[in-house]
Amino acid sequence: MPRVTFDFFQIQTVENPPRSFQETLDDLAQHEEKSFLIDGINYLMIDALHLRGYSGYLFTKIRMNDLPQKTRSNGERTPLILDNDEGLGEDIAFAYNPILNIVALQRNRYSLSANTLVRIINSFAPELELRFLPILRNDALQRFIDCDVLKKLRLKLSGTNDFSFLRNSNLSASEKIAFQELL
Repeated sequence: MPRVTFDFFQIQTVENPPRSFQETLDDLAQHEEKSFLIDGINYLMIDALHLRGYSGYLFTKIRMNDLPQKTRSNGERTPLILDNDEGLGEDIAFAYNPILNIVALQRNRYSLSANTLVRIINSFAPELELRFLPILRNDALQRFIDCDVLKKLRLKLSGTNDFSFLRNSNLSASEKIAFQELL
């Protein structure tokens, strides 16, 4: 069974942007030019769909360097020859919930990162001043435990030295201290 990893982010934009994050993505999906050159690498929006209150988007990174070898069943290997404007499409999908203002971003080691996705969207709509803030909800682990389909869960937390986000949380003082110690 293939393994798929998702990272969850809260969307942060400037107050009262001219258009919302959702509208920006929909405008990008309808735009003629969906290709973006970031740090010399070509990225492309492939598709968008809306289903059951969620929006899904597919982007791809066109990998033109470090291509793998073609290998025959007998072990014979030859270079993968592509035209100058061709590469391997390394896809990344993400879902957006506009009510919660949260993105679930598929992680793929060859594809684009959350930071690159933010840069792509900001290059299309600089007035949005978009940022993805990593999230961890108190009840997230319990929801995963209660899930019937989930077989395995690995959780990694990145340490932080800035605990100001706890100030405005609805955690009790003892929970804030415990969370700070955990981090």
